Amino acid sequence: MSFSGILQNHFVYEILNKALRSYDIDTIISFRSFIKGLSQHLTVLYQRKYQGKKKDVLTVYRGQALSI
Repeated sequence: MSFSGILQNHFVYEILNKALRSYDIDTIISFRSFIKGLSQHLTVLYQRKYQGKKKDVLTVYRGQALSI
């Protein structure tokens, strides 16, 4: 399943969002592999989109499709 598919799962999103907002370290640690994978996935997408271009910031939006 892709990361976008997992984030569309409302249950997973709710748990992770609540943990991040409340600094619930135990829950955040349990999601560490997912967070690391998501970070790596976003890095790859960024590199594909801005290959050879200087761009310091990539803005991402939850629930919106972005063309790459």
